[in-house]
Amino acid sequence: MSGDRIHRARKIGNGGPPAYNSAMLPISLGPAGLFTVMSLVLPFTAASAVPGSQPAETEPARLSIRETEILTPDGHPIRFRGFNLLWWVPPTAQDVADIKDLGANCVRYQFGYVPSGQFDPRQLRFLKRHVRLFTSQGLWVIPNLHAFRADGRPNSGNVWNTPALHREFLDMWDYILNLLKDEPFIAAWEPINEPHDVDRTKLAPWYREVIAHFRRTDARTPIVIEGAEYSGAEELLDYLKLDDPNLIYSFHFYHPHEYTHMLHPENRPLLEYPGKWGKAALAERMSTAVRFRDRHRVPVFCGEWGVRTGAPGYTQWLKDVGSLLEEHKIPWAHWAWAMQRHWPVNDTFDLNRQKTEIYGVVSAILRNALSGDQTKPDHRNATRQAE
Repeated sequence: MSGDRIHRARKIGNGGPPAYNSAMLPISLGPAGLFTVMSLVLPFTAASAVPGSQPAETEPARLSIRETEILTPDGHPIRFRGFNLLWWVPPTAQDVADIKDLGANCVRYQFGYVPSGQFDPRQLRFLKRHVRLFTSQGLWVIPNLHAFRADGRPNSGNVWNTPALHREFLDMWDYILNLLKDEPFIAAWEPINEPHDVDRTKLAPWYREVIAHFRRTDARTPIVIEGAEYSGAEELLDYLKLDDPNLIYSFHFYHPHEYTHMLHPENRPLLEYPGKWGKAALAERMSTAVRFRDRHRVPVFCGEWGVRTGAPGYTQWLKDVGSLLEEHKIPWAHWAWAMQRHWPVNDTFDLNRQKTEIYGVVSAILRNALSGDQTKPDHRNATRQAE
């Protein structure tokens, strides 16, 4: 969610790491005792990151894209299932342990930056430390710029209409790409969160320029892009399809927004799910993203989905959205994992062990998904036999 939308309805409550290797990813018991396995991970070399390429041995292995699939560096499909984490609620080693215990395999890590006219690396002094918390434990990480607004003020210019801000934006990302270029388990770069206040006709050309800029520094790592108007599923339309074959197309799912972002009004009753909506209405809204994927043969990713835990029926909403994402084989990152210290625990989007109800619902979604994965052919055994 963008900084602007957070102001309207704040979501969250108001020695280097080893190289990628399956041996470092432990088999763990989930909270309900289910024997889970981190999905589709094998030993491999960096040279296998992109078929036909021969990167230097010192380069970390990266994911790649094959039509609608995201592939591990050894060429097997991987489906992201994980959580958003945020710089304003700094992640901890306990967060990482809890996330891994659930069986998640990725983190969409969000950071913010306040432009001033000249890039200031001091604003990102925490970034590598936060990212390494996850990568050192074998979690794939998608670094994502959550907010980029001069002085943090609305209407102070943006990267689409202010050349100086666009230049500082690119300088900032040049710094990040070089800072993390040797970091393993970087799943993808996500240049900006929830583009808004920009016309569709300007967004695609802007992305083309940004992607070309990224590719001059990093030609291998996938890039995540999102549609206009806060990146709803309905924005995955033909205007967004670009030529770079190593892209992941993301959407965010908060339908219906008036329900998922509902505050406690004093003068009208609370909305309730399913109420006038239900799973069929959610499926219809999500169908635009599914059609985009199937028509263009590209991967799509639900980079955010969540609901305020104070909303009546929120557990059913989570179950319905989670089941739709799994039915359509869409990778996802729930919004959001955080330990809130200053906001009411039952009126926020966040998930953690202390919020036992939402924790139980999302952990069940993950357990069911991982259980379904285990019924599929074991690519690791096939590889061992081939060897």
